[in-house]
Amino acid sequence: DLEDPDFHLELTYELQMASVFAMAYIWSMAGYVPFSQLPAFNDFARSQLSQLLYTVPLPEEGSLFDYCLDLNTYQFIAWTARNVGKRSSSGQYAILPEVERFAYLTDLYLSYGLNVVIIGDHGTGKTTLVEHLIQTRTPLTKVTATSGLSLSSLELQRIVTDKISQLQKRTGPQKSKHSVERKSLFFIDDLHLVSSQGQGELP
Repeated sequence: DLEDPDFHLELTYELQMASVFAMAYIWSMAGYVPFSQLPAFNDFARSQLSQLLYTVPLPEEGSLFDYCLDLNTYQFIAWTARNVGKRSSSGQYAILPEVERFAYLTDLYLSYGLNVVIIGDHGTGKTTLVEHLIQTRTPLTKVTATSGLSLSSLELQRIVTDKISQLQKRTGPQKSKHSVERKSLFFIDDLHLVSSQGQGELP
């Protein structure tokens, strides 16, 4: 019944969830697509999302990667239109729209306990991004990989375990079995400098 207020409430909810799904679909898959193939994936994503039962109002112009979902209106807006005033950085680090986009997505993944791999050419600012934007909001323990070291998965695990032991000695044991378990996040820097393990694989 179109006059039933519950019908409109349910329809609004379904449209909101469709928009959330579209945002998740775009960014969960795009991270695995080579940069050169992003235009093709953009066209593919548009064609797939247009077939949803509830039509998502995707922006008609530009790339889908230039937009994010506004959770207040559930409309797609340009990243440059987001209110980034609440995000602060240390030093003179400039928060450009591209930087804010990467920081926002990294914060989102970390908030759900997911691992994040930031990929880019040497000197593009990956470490600076983490240190100036992510680490100011989320405490991280930095582990720097040694250039040229043949590092196996077990050796990397040992390095992280040693860091955990150091943190436990510094903070002391939990007061009781009812204490809230502390979680540690590790920032493994320069992992690409580690020598491969014979098959071109990193730990």
